[in-house]
Amino acid sequence: MTRTRLLVFVALLAAACASRDVAENRDRHGPPDVDRYIEMLQRDERVRELDPEGVIRRLSIEPSAVVADLGAGPGVFTLPLSRHLSQGLVYAVDVEPRQLDALRERLRAEGRDNVVPVLASYGDPHLPPGGVDWIFLVDTYHHLEERVAYLRTLREDLAPGGRLVILEYLPGELPVGPPAAHKLSHEQRFGELRAAGFEQLERFDMHRYHDFEVWGMSEEVTSRGGGAVSLRRWISLRFPGVDWVDTGRLADWLAAPAPPLLLDARSPGEFEVSRLPGARRVDPDAREYDLGAIPAERPIVVYCSVGYRSAAVARRLERAGHDRVYNLEGGIFAWANQGRPVQREGLRVYEVHPYDRRWGRFLSANLHSGS
Repeated sequence: MTRTRLLVFVALLAAACASRDVAENRDRHGPPDVDRYIEMLQRDERVRELDPEGVIRRLSIEPSAVVADLGAGPGVFTLPLSRHLSQGLVYAVDVEPRQLDALRERLRAEGRDNVVPVLASYGDPHLPPGGVDWIFLVDTYHHLEERVAYLRTLREDLAPGGRLVILEYLPGELPVGPPAAHKLSHEQRFGELRAAGFEQLERFDMHRYHDFEVWGMSEEVTSRGGGAVSLRRWISLRFPGVDWVDTGRLADWLAAPAPPLLLDARSPGEFEVSRLPGARRVDPDAREYDLGAIPAERPIVVYCSVGYRSAAVARRLERAGHDRVYNLEGGIFAWANQGRPVQREGLRVYEVHPYDRRWGRFLSANLHSGS
């Protein structure tokens, strides 16, 4: 082969490799040119239509929440979520490495340190089981493969009471978005979500071209304990090292001559409805607690609705030097569900404040205050 032919061959080979690189996109349902796709995802018109800040405000997401943005791309939702979650965390999930590279550049430019980029596989987002409060699927649902199986995986990744947020282009022909043939009907999408154990909780009409829905685990799934790891395991992931006491052991302690100090880490309104006998309320958001002189051998048991707020209080007490601090497993909900007594003004009552609809699912319906 002559030198000229060799140079031509090398040039053609390099061009072919470059063309192949441009064409490769691990998102098999996205355009082949990743760079142009990234630009398209960040178009001003698309961002205005999606209104990420408005969506976050409408959902009233707690600043300490853990959120996963599936199909995060260059961060149209990830960046606003990161700004909102001052005490929380965002898992930015995508199957395409170059999307995550573009996101990392934006994170560095803003100095954001509460985002974890996650390179997903087609069938698994690689999220911590039971460790995510909110999962966002923005213009991503129709990209999923084996959707019912994938949704069941997401169900296992959600924390108890977790939510799935879907923004998806409306079916049919639109002046924006993917072709109608690439989209799913409402009937198909709703059927898949229900088959995976979800039920629609809310629907918001704030977009011109998108459905905006919130889904949670169905009553049937929740009642049989599916769809999430146990509350105790989930809370332990957030508050490692906190000691626990179950309801049976606490009942024995309360019947003993020297019962534990019982602290209720709920709001005044919840406390007024009912409480465990002898409990005193503490502010779950306080940084310090003045409990007076407590003998070193006397246990302290903290509870709330299900154990999350009380775990935070228990950890603060331990760090303040209290040695025998325990979090009540399952909280007042588990205590009351088992028929154990709760009181108001010294008299036994048969109702408990359910906190809200999300967490009230863990309390027997007949015990909901006002039911």
